[in-house]
Amino acid sequence: METRKERYAKYREQIRHMRDGEFPKASAGEDVSSASNPTVTVSESSGAMMPYALYLRHRRRMLAFKLLAFVLVTSGFVVWWFLMQGR
Repeated sequence: METRKERYAKYREQIRHMRDGEFPKASAGEDVSSASNPTVTVSESSGAMMPYALYLRHRRRMLAFKLLAFVLVTSGFVVWWFLMQGR
């Protein structure tokens, strides 16, 4: 079984051999804390969604789905209880 260190060794090598110009850099007027903020949703340079923003969107959708399912199941049990009381 390979370790994480072995698994990601090729990526570390690629990064090590990259030129300095290939890394995205923050502009001079941009706040450093906002550049490293993982909750930024859209990358200004490419217009693509950041991976963490996609993850948060998925988490929110799943939470909404779970809450909706909980409400439906609870209301189903309440209706069932009232039907059983009428018997």
